[in-house]
Amino acid sequence: QLPDRILEIIRDGDRVFVWTHFSGHGADSGVAMDMELAHVLTLDEDGRTRRLEEFFDRAEGLRAAGIEE
Repeated sequence: QLPDRILEIIRDGDRVFVWTHFSGHGADSGVAMDMELAHVLTLDEDGRTRRLEEFFDRAEGLRAAGIEE
């Protein structure tokens, strides 16, 4: 599922931190969801995604990306 909104993007070298907002309903359960989620992408030398990590905690995602606030 794609995010409703991208709230923040920070790139530092080969790492990209993306803070997103998701809302909707579970496909199978129908349970409502409303959450923010951090994605940390590690890019290869061609700019393609080599690794993707997800974090529910923004600060934890920033640390994983090597970004200090």
